[in-house]
Amino acid sequence: MQALASSPAVMAPATAGRQGRAAAAAAAARPAAVLPRPQRRRVPRAAARRMVMAAADGAQQAQTFATTAPQRVAGADGKLAEFPQTSGVYAVYDNSGTLHYLGISRRIAVSLATHAEALPAGMVHSVKIMELPAASKDELQDAWKAWMQEAVAETGSIPPGNAPGQTLWQQRKPRAAKPEIRLTPGKGLDDLTCSVEDLIDQVVKTCKVVAFVKGTRTQPQCGFSYKVLTLLQETGAEFEVVNVLDDVYNPGLREAIKTYSAWPTIPQVFVDGEFIGGADIVESMYNSGELKEALQKAGAVPAMTVVEEEQRRLNLIVMLQEEAEDEGRDVPEPPADARSWSEEQIRAYFKTGGAEVPTANGCAAANDSSLADLAAHFPPPDAETFRKWFPGLALSRTACDNPRLRVLCFPNAGNAEDMYTSEGTGVRRAPSPLLDWCRANVAECLAVQPPGRNTRSREPPFTACRDLAAALLPVVASRLLDAPYVVVAHSVGTWVAYELLRAVQAAGLPMPTKVFLSAMASPDIPWDQRPWRQQRGLDEEQFKEECRGWDVNELVFSAALWGTYQPLMRADFTLFDEYEHTHGGQPPFAFPLITFWGSRDRRIKQHLVQGWSRFTTGAFELHEMEGHHLWPLDKASKAVWLGQIAAQLEQLAL
Repeated sequence: MQALASSPAVMAPATAGRQGRAAAAAAAARPAAVLPRPQRRRVPRAAARRMVMAAADGAQQAQTFATTAPQRVAGADGKLAEFPQTSGVYAVYDNSGTLHYLGISRRIAVSLATHAEALPAGMVHSVKIMELPAASKDELQDAWKAWMQEAVAETGSIPPGNAPGQTLWQQRKPRAAKPEIRLTPGKGLDDLTCSVEDLIDQVVKTCKVVAFVKGTRTQPQCGFSYKVLTLLQETGAEFEVVNVLDDVYNPGLREAIKTYSAWPTIPQVFVDGEFIGGADIVESMYNSGELKEALQKAGAVPAMTVVEEEQRRLNLIVMLQEEAEDEGRDVPEPPADARSWSEEQIRAYFKTGGAEVPTANGCAAANDSSLADLAAHFPPPDAETFRKWFPGLALSRTACDNPRLRVLCFPNAGNAEDMYTSEGTGVRRAPSPLLDWCRANVAECLAVQPPGRNTRSREPPFTACRDLAAALLPVVASRLLDAPYVVVAHSVGTWVAYELLRAVQAAGLPMPTKVFLSAMASPDIPWDQRPWRQQRGLDEEQFKEECRGWDVNELVFSAALWGTYQPLMRADFTLFDEYEHTHGGQPPFAFPLITFWGSRDRRIKQHLVQGWSRFTTGAFELHEMEGHHLWPLDKASKAVWLGQIAAQLEQLAL
């Protein structure tokens, strides 16, 4: 590959934005000119350079691309040279020859014209380009990575224009203000079929971050509301706004929200379903950094791009390598794929002098040949991956270093892990007998958060139980080795749990002590006996009716919520309405199996739940619950259900 810092073409600033862009697309070809090689600060630490310049996958792939010769220069009239209208990567230098920015573009000419228009003339002076006309997104990123590796090796840091958080080179158009959420269609309180508190609860549980304020997002009507909206905007978080002064669409909200949260003032902010406070508390959390941390955990702060993440990791590796050399510590050079590790894994590698190396599947494991075969095959996942799958562990207040028991929980369709880990807030608070038991008995509640909802809403949901179970197994396997465990699952969560247990069995991992399954037929139910319609063939109104048959709350079908719920519900329904049982030849399990059915469930009747008795040679129990299919959403029924599970756990000899 051609040397990155050598012979860039000169790019003169545009005399006007419109003129510059036009010249970029239409200027005639001119003879190329070669400028002197820009001066570069060389890092004296050879090890750092060798590490970053290692033959990484991206660098090897980028070398197969044809790198263009130096491009045309600007004429005396100051108009931009004609740059390619194709995909590729490019490097921009200032008038002293210092590299300022490495970019990826689908239309290089447009990107360079934009830089020339938006930035000072001396900063956008010359450019080097590698055209990749037919490259895929991955190939473009690999080429960019190769250039970035060379830049870091030569200068000791990433280019300033690529620094995380900078806004000069990667400008984005301001987003249009999102509309405020309206709780009702505007017909008044008399036409409501539920309480205002129920409407609030649905919004709080559906939205990652929601602020109840006086006024709108762009026109707050009090200083405290203005403060909260400003602080949330400065975090870069995605958040919803509800105007408590809008008596047409939010009647009664101003007083109802105070009752709901048991907090006397407005504004009020909820994050991931939990009330965090008003203006003063939000400001304090903002100043301490807790607010952004909470928003990041809720998945409300947009994730960094692949390019930004790569920049951070490369810079961190070089920095830690230099620190180790300065302190006289002998740390082996990281392998070429170190740039794909998480920051936590990179720090662990240097902290342990290279003794802790992530394995092929990205999980950190110490080099200890005495580990049991299973432990070696299923090392613990990195902290970030674990938190992604079990984000409610901290909220449940059951986390402990050496639990006597683990309770592995699976939610129903359209629901999330907080049905097990959250006890609500204010007047909606409902203590959980299961969590109370776990806290009193040093037991850990691990509630699974499948992709596609809440903290993982940006990830595509799974549509096959087997695939979801396969993705979960390496995350949870190590925690099935060091303590006994039980399984709790509701509705379609029972089939996901079943697939996981078959995978656990096949891997030779320990089986659960007890399993609690509710409100679902056994997975071997014949196609012609399934009491539901496949969502794939249903239009929107038909799908709503199918959802109603499963006792889904009418609030879900409101204009404010249906757009969020419909794609998730369709994906989750596919988990069971296209499920094919493939374990017919395997023997039944041997653990005790305790099952539940709802007395008013319109879909899953008692005889369908009874079918689970064929899946164990151990004790089998079937209990009736008062309620419809989604009884866990009813405070009283949920308490009875979890109370019965806690009573069963009390019988275990731990």
